[in-house]
Amino acid sequence: MSQDYNYYFERVKNGGRVVNLAFGNIGVKGAIQIAKALIDPNTQVEDLYLRYNNIGDQGTTALAKALLEVNRYISTLKKLHLDENEIGPEGAMALAKVLEIHCSSLLDLNLDENNTIGDEGTVAIANGLERNTTVKTLLFRSNNVGVQGATALAKALNSPHSTLEVLWLQYNHIGQEGAMVIAKVLQTNHTLRVLYLGNNNVGRRGASAIAKALEVNSTLEKLHLGRNNIEDEGATTIASALECNETLRELSLVVNNIGQIGALALDKAMKTNNTLQVLCVDNNRISDELVRQIKRPREEESEEESSSLYFLRF
Repeated sequence: MSQDYNYYFERVKNGGRVVNLAFGNIGVKGAIQIAKALIDPNTQVEDLYLRYNNIGDQGTTALAKALLEVNRYISTLKKLHLDENEIGPEGAMALAKVLEIHCSSLLDLNLDENNTIGDEGTVAIANGLERNTTVKTLLFRSNNVGVQGATALAKALNSPHSTLEVLWLQYNHIGQEGAMVIAKVLQTNHTLRVLYLGNNNVGRRGASAIAKALEVNSTLEKLHLGRNNIEDEGATTIASALECNETLRELSLVVNNIGQIGALALDKAMKTNNTLQVLCVDNNRISDELVRQIKRPREEESEEESSSLYFLRF
């Protein structure tokens, strides 16, 4: 039975402000129909969910061209989800052109788990973000981003036009060098509130660079550094930064080979830090005895005595 691709045109054109076509096996032909709907002046969609549809570069390029063609539409689209669609550098470059034209309403772009994007595609997206003045969220997990891509994204964050508030980069391979480049920008960036860098081989040097940024950064509220092998040295430098940081509310250091030295340093920092609410350190090398030692003072505090509610999870 042949697939009715015109269905996708009708769904987007007449589906209202939120259209969810995730897991629909849309393919390139379906994406082309969606692109046609985007050009239609009667289309009102604001949030478009197209996850896991095998759209690929050709389908993504068709969507991007539609967004470029009709300025009226660009002023209404707020969320575009293209995660898990086998998008590579070509599709990323097409989307970058959309970002470059100062799209007036696009707020969220989800490109998670398109692992052929690589550094080439990442550089293109970053170049688009350098000129963009609206995007607040970029989800970019598992996209084979290396040092080159991380450097380009850091440059975008350093742009005077940057409005980016949320950046997900988990499960890439930016390494210590990439983390250090991003950390340097965090010292001066005033927009980013959420940064996820889990599983990137950040290491001790990368963690130390991020710690230095935390000493002066005044906007970051959530930082996830899980599965980065930062060890005691990295945990200790971050703990030192927490003693003076006044904005971070959530910190995840899970699965980082942190031992007693790092745990004690973090606990010491919590005695002076009044803003951190959630500290996650699950699955590290910390003894049960030390867990009890660290937790006991917090458990004995009254609600009036405790100025910072936090959870030390092991």
